[in-house]
Amino acid sequence: MKVMGEYYKELNRSYDAMKTHKAWTGYRSGIDTWRGPSTGGRVAIVGAGNLNDLNLKSWLDENVDLHLFDADQQAMKNGVDRQAWTGKVAYHQVEFTGLDDKNFFEELSVLMAHQDITGIERFLENTKVEPDWTKESDFDSIIITPIYTQLVLGQVMTMIEHYRLEPHQKRLVPAVLKFMAQLIDQVNSSLLKLLKGGGQCYAWSDILEYHSSHVDFERIACMDQKQLKQLVHDYEKSYGQGIGNYGIANLCSHLAHEKDSHYLTWPFDDKRLMVVELIRGVVTA
Repeated sequence: MKVMGEYYKELNRSYDAMKTHKAWTGYRSGIDTWRGPSTGGRVAIVGAGNLNDLNLKSWLDENVDLHLFDADQQAMKNGVDRQAWTGKVAYHQVEFTGLDDKNFFEELSVLMAHQDITGIERFLENTKVEPDWTKESDFDSIIITPIYTQLVLGQVMTMIEHYRLEPHQKRLVPAVLKFMAQLIDQVNSSLLKLLKGGGQCYAWSDILEYHSSHVDFERIACMDQKQLKQLVHDYEKSYGQGIGNYGIANLCSHLAHEKDSHYLTWPFDDKRLMVVELIRGVVTA
């Protein structure tokens, strides 16, 4: 059962890609401005999906050797066509966690169906994550779009609700988050193997989410860089690191990177607004 692979395909088909591409114009423009000069050589885009997160022609030289990685090959092809990219491109259909090949969700479902809380904790602790999704390497640059918050967490929390395990969340949530940290560590390690020595890494992730019913929704949507940085600082001070923050921080631990992150608002849809953290750096030995 390819749970993760099917999840990503359903996600890409859950919205109007053309409408979303137009709606995210300002968001992509902000990423373009942050990026700087265009990128050449051999380039990998990880979590490419419908390619609504970046403008290919702004980011890349026309002669670039472009490789796209995602679970949904059709979405990648649609994104390339939508942006009228005529350069060389290779498509790699991959699932980044490796969990679909380990029967992870089947085994977890059995434990949850029996409401074996101790068994679930032990299973999550002992599951070894070893992503091995590509033999490609020696890229001059990799571009990592928001993937960390899409890695397993949503599916596992949905399963907890499905099996009516909410009364046990005080035990289950810490176990799930600890597993997520291990998963992100391994996913980042596999991603960085794509780069050649001295290769450039660009990455961004959603780290905070606000619903339109939030009292400060409109104010946050208009925040500048300094205000967003303070917003993130205050949130982390009160609640700690989230999945997106952790993914970026862990990635930074492997990079010679800029001291300060960059922040943008991402109007995901009419009802949701994300705050995004962006980093860039050079892979270290």
